[in-house]
Amino acid sequence: GLSTTVPVIHSYITHFEYHQLKSVSNQYSLLLEQPLERYLAFIRALLPVTSVGLIEKDTYASSPRQKTALEKSLGLVIDQHVYQASDNPLATVRQLLRKNDALLSLPDNDVYNRHTLKGILLTAYRLKKPIISYSPAHVKSGALAAIYASPDNIGSQIAGLVNHMIRDPSFTPEKLYYANSYQIALNHRVAKSLELTLPDKAMIRAAVLKVESQ
Repeated sequence: GLSTTVPVIHSYITHFEYHQLKSVSNQYSLLLEQPLERYLAFIRALLPVTSVGLIEKDTYASSPRQKTALEKSLGLVIDQHVYQASDNPLATVRQLLRKNDALLSLPDNDVYNRHTLKGILLTAYRLKKPIISYSPAHVKSGALAAIYASPDNIGSQIAGLVNHMIRDPSFTPEKLYYANSYQIALNHRVAKSLELTLPDKAMIRAAVLKVESQ
């Protein structure tokens, strides 16, 4: 088996997967998701929305107190649905899209997968509501936009972390990291069909940074 003295860094895992890991002292994780604040700041930079629906497997991603603080600071209502195994992904998405201005799609293979994605994107198109995603592939398929960490972003961050651990043996990494750099994907064809004009990527990054540095 693996030596327990060798540090292990898990990368590209979801919040939900992180919470399934056995807690071991020298295991560290770099998440696939962006922090919720970054997703919401991204949506705020893109769209004049007042409410965002999202589906989570559990409320791991953020505490109620954090959500309330984010709602207040960003002037957004976060309509969260906690996903149950008995839920129908398409019906859940339809319900959230009808009630809200946009849907934030978070990594969850039970909800967003090759069997459901086409129907979900078609539903959003028919309801004339944007989907903001964690995946550039979703943007190619018909989501409006995505904010995501590329393999290069994650690789650079892991290399930096490993170098720091090697240079400074007293350094103890955090148990959990989000990506510190990210990419943006936009679908201008979808924006046109929704009669939206999207800011350029530099403006979006500046708006996200402003929120994150407050």
